[in-house]
This record gives sequence, structure tokens and C-alpha cells, in this order.
Amino acid sequence: YKARGLGQLFEINDNNKDRSAFLNAEFDILNFMVSLGKKRAIGFQIRSRSIFNLDDVSPELIRLGSNEFEFPNVFDLNIDDEEFNMSMNSWIEYNLSYAQVLYDQDKHFLKAGGKLKFLQGVAAAYLHSSDLKFNIKNDTTSNSISGNFDYGYSENLGGFIENENPSEEFSSGNI
Repeated sequence: YKARGLGQLFEINDNNKDRSAFLNAEFDILNFMVSLGKKRAIGFQIRSRSIFNLDDVSPELIRLGSNEFEFPNVFDLNIDDEEFNMSMNSWIEYNLSYAQVLYDQDKHFLKAGGKLKFLQGVAAAYLHSSDLKFNIKNDTTSNSISGNFDYGYSENLGGFIENENPSEEFSSGNI
């Protein structure tokens, strides 16, 4: 695959344009329909859905991430990710549907239906930086990382993101 350029999603040389990715996952957990006579039906569905979106990421940052920071070609380079944006949403849908035949005369046939949908949020998070700049020394050390970050997450993700020891705060400085 590598000889043809396949399997190298992030290594394609296109004048180092910023990359974007959109991932969508959908799982039908339960899905059924029951006929109520010959002209009516009722259905129920439970579906889990997730969306992940990544925009305006420099090829260098993607190469570092996809190679577990072991990519010497970008070590000691000043890299700018000016509009880095990442977001994720996950939810469960509960659908109740009903349909019936309204008119059925030989060649003329009319059927109508509707669906009630209830959405239950599972998790959401975002990270945005308007001026991310970094220089990586090697796979374990950075020369510099700077930027202004905006982030947010749903309350149910708090246990995974928040610091368990409030006396220890994230800080950075010159080495």
C-alpha cells in the first residue's frame, strides 16, 4: 500500500495544507416494528450516535500524533496551528413511530406516518486554539508550547478531565 500512497492518510504531500477530519459512529441498539392490522404499524428504535470533528490541524501535528511523537522530521521546527479546533458529541436517540394507510383505491395509494424522537445527551467536549505554537525537541520533551485555548465539556465528563487534587494546578513557564 505504501508504494501507491495508500494507507498514508496524513502523509500525502499537498503543499502542507491544514487537515480536517469528520468521524461518525452509529449503532442500532434496538429496532422493531409491529403491524397493527393490514393498514397500520408502530415502531420503536434505540440508537447510539457519536460525532467527532477536527479542523485546521497542521500536517506536522497530525504526523506527531499519529506516530506517537516519534517523528524526527518535525523536531526542532517552529509549528503554528492558528485555528486548531476539535469537538465531540455523543447521544442516544429514542424513536417512536406510527404509520397508516390513509387512502387505498386501485392505482391510488396514500400512506402517512410520523416519528417522535427523544434525545439523551451522553457526552460532549470541545477544544479550540486561536494561536497554538509549538516546537518539539524529541518524543518526550518540548522546547516550547504556547497558545490561547478555549475548552468546554459536559458535566458527565468532569471526572475524566478535572484534576482530582485541586492544590495542583496546570502551569507552564520557561525552562
